[in-house]
Amino acid sequence: LALKKTKTPQDHVHYALAASEARQGHGDKALRHLEQAIEARSKNRFFAQNDPDFRSLQKDESFRRLIRPSGKR
Repeated sequence: LALKKTKTPQDHVHYALAASEARQGHGDKALRHLEQAIEARSKNRFFAQNDPDFRSLQKDESFRRLIRPSGKR
C-alpha cells in the first residue's frame, strides 16, 4: 500500500519489506525488495551488509552480489 501511494522510489519502504521478508524466511521476496531499495539508494547495500535481519541470507550468492560494493567482483 505504501508503495502504491507514491510515484517516487521509496527505498526505505523496500528496505523494510526486504528485512521483514528475510526474517520470515522468504528469501526471494526479500532479495527483490532489497534490490529495489539499493537501486533507489545505493547506500542501502552498506546497511544490509551488517543488518541482522538479513542473517538468513548471508550465504546466498544473490544476496552477496547485491551487497557487494559497485565495481567489485
